Amino acid sequence: MTTATQQVTRDEAQIIRNLPFLKGLPEPDLERVTAAVRRRTYRKGDLIHHEDDLAGDCFVVVRGQVKHRLTALDGRQITHKFSSTGVFFGMISVLDHKRRAGDAVAVTDTELMVIDGDLIAEIRQKHPSANAALLEFTTTGVRHVLGLLHDLAFLSVPMRLAKVLLQYAEEDAQGPYIPAYLNQMELAFLVATTRESVNQTLKRFAREGWVAFDRRLLRITDAEGLRRSISD
Repeated sequence: MTTATQQVTRDEAQIIRNLPFLKGLPEPDLERVTAAVRRRTYRKGDLIHHEDDLAGDCFVVVRGQVKHRLTALDGRQITHKFSSTGVFFGMISVLDHKRRAGDAVAVTDTELMVIDGDLIAEIRQKHPSANAALLEFTTTGVRHVLGLLHDLAFLSVPMRLAKVLLQYAEEDAQGPYIPAYLNQMELAFLVATTRESVNQTLKRFAREGWVAFDRRLLRITDAEGLRRSISD
């Protein structure tokens, strides 16, 4: 991990302005935040913060993908979400001043901006709109976790995998595909199963005509088939 403090670019400044808890703030406050941010870069696989680290800063993704995971004592992992460009994370610990609730790991080469927690506290005290945005962020996060609990309790591994494929698919000229950073191991962490189980399930999906292996990319060829499989 490296840290740099050079002036933010125009695109980075726009990312800051679009953060829900900063959107609409007076120009002097936005300029103050922009001037105070620090930049960090991580290589693929680097740990950004560890579970039980002391609370401190909020992170904003400029480039790359960050996964948020929980890890058992025996090494098993579950990924509960990803953060991509323009998304902020680490805010829960900033709000409650407690230790980090899980790990954040760069799954690609990643660039982040860091906003000091004390500065966020000042913004919250001065601007009620920031608190309203952070309340919405918190409730959205709770609903997301409840959705994960529902899926783990009531959906089979193939159902959960189908749902994850639909959720994380991206589009190019040839249609929907699963981005390369979501390899079979990362899919297993998202679905809370083994890589072998994901491999066998994807082969079954391919036989059904729902997905296809295009060189090193996994493509969705029948999204409706995947959706039906979740509700069957």
